[in-house]
Amino acid sequence: MRTALVADVEVSDVQTGGTTTMTAALSYAAPLPEMMQVVSAPTGVVTTGTVAPTRFGVRITEMDGVTPVVGEPVVFTGAAVVFGACGVTGSCTVATDATGLAATTVTPLAAGMVILNAAGDTTQAGGWFTAVDPPNVMTLVSGPSGMVFVGNTATTAFAVQVTKAIGGAPVVGAAVVFSASGASVTFGACGAPSCTVMTNAAGVASTTVTVQSAGAAQLTAVSGVSSEAATVTGVLPLRTMTIARSTQYVAAGVGVTWDPVVTLADNSASVAGVAASWTAGDEMTMGSSITAANASGVATGVAVIRPLAPGDGVPGSACAWAGTVCAGFYVVGVGPAQLQVALVSGGGQAIAASATLGPVTVQVTDMNAHPVLGATVEIYQTVEPGETCPSHGRCPIEAVAEQGSSQVVSDANGLVTVTPINESGVAEVTNLAITVGTQGFVSLALTKSW
Repeated sequence: MRTALVADVEVSDVQTGGTTTMTAALSYAAPLPEMMQVVSAPTGVVTTGTVAPTRFGVRITEMDGVTPVVGEPVVFTGAAVVFGACGVTGSCTVATDATGLAATTVTPLAAGMVILNAAGDTTQAGGWFTAVDPPNVMTLVSGPSGMVFVGNTATTAFAVQVTKAIGGAPVVGAAVVFSASGASVTFGACGAPSCTVMTNAAGVASTTVTVQSAGAAQLTAVSGVSSEAATVTGVLPLRTMTIARSTQYVAAGVGVTWDPVVTLADNSASVAGVAASWTAGDEMTMGSSITAANASGVATGVAVIRPLAPGDGVPGSACAWAGTVCAGFYVVGVGPAQLQVALVSGGGQAIAASATLGPVTVQVTDMNAHPVLGATVEIYQTVEPGETCPSHGRCPIEAVAEQGSSQVVSDANGLVTVTPINESGVAEVTNLAITVGTQGFVSLALTKSW
């Protein structure tokens, strides 16, 4: 602290030698003001709530710039800051030390320009810096992961929350940019491979993710300097169509109807209701161009086939999933000279007279054992008496011999079922002669006896 100085004045008479003293009769000015120099001060940008990396410090010296002024109070002031030397806001008084230095840390509390001032007894100095709020904090709320079939939407949305760094309050209206690298995806929030979504009242931005290609897709959400990531892997679905019979052989010269059957399989979704579209060549018409697969994945068409010449063929196909998976089939005409017939079941029956003969099944094929649809099978039956008398008891009246003929058309598997003539309670022999085309023939005898 510097003040004006006063002094006593002594007056002497040179002739007499007398003296007198005038107390405090002389005053003179205080020394020149001291000097204040800013030694250090915060500059640039400082985050609110954090201590500035540089202290605010000043040094006071005499006017010679060397001699320190010790113990002089220095008042530090600044709006919305905490001065660490006092632990208070707004103002802090610090005395100069032995080197004339007074200093304090500075912590800004609000964003904006911060003006600092240091005032001594006769001099002052200042500085300034910019305070900014810390960046918002973004955290992952949910993210898709694992494998997702191409074309499907991940069951878990990609969602993040943006909050204030101080206090954790949700940030409303913050822009979050969703993007991906690697396998391609579409973000449902905007139907594009990249998307900007604003946070809602809870600070959350969210979007669905649909995988568009196979491979790993690295998903990223960015808001300000914060980012979050997730990874999802696109897997191609395995879809197949299997036709029950790729080639159907039909009797030449006759029109027939055939039901081609396909079985659909998909490892990514249910096949129930998946549409199978049917097409056919000139000599074949599909009863319905589209049929739906049942719960087992089976779809059935109806093919109306016009009469074909021997050896002629007509193609057809079934397709599903927008034509990406197909199965073809072919219909071939078989001439009469190529038709064969063979016993499948019911031959060699030898039963009691009181029993009933069972059905006989034969199959019509071509020369290569392919089943033939639509072939007309001629069936001739004769019944002859069997044993005249049983081994015990009275002899029954002899049965009258019977005969008959019929025609049956073979099904898609070439099968024909024949019901033998039966005489109830009579011993008999039923003879069957079965023919098809010009070469096919089979005969058998069935016996009922006492």
